[in-house]
Amino acid sequence: MVNEKAFKIGFYTGVALSFVLVLTTSAMAGTGGSYFSSWWSEIAAWFTGYPGKIGSAFFMLMAIIAAKNGSIGGAAFLFLLGLSLGFIPGAIDSAYTGTF
Repeated sequence: MVNEKAFKIGFYTGVALSFVLVLTTSAMAGTGGSYFSSWWSEIAAWFTGYPGKIGSAFFMLMAIIAAKNGSIGGAAFLFLLGLSLGFIPGAIDSAYTGTF
């Protein structure tokens, strides 16, 4: 007699594995990226445009407030984040496009 619980576990595991095998054949990750290029262009424009400048000013203001309250480490982090906010899109582009 077959153990019913073991049979169910084996059956559902087999069904799940067959679904995984069927679905992995249609994966198209990393084959172009034209779908996300308009999104990335818009986000990069935000970082380097007026929203990025407003964010940088906000982070610098928060750094001043944090330093006034005695959190020197947090103030340094916020200050450096405010300074580097405009450089983030360029750093991501150079790190993930394969061109240096």
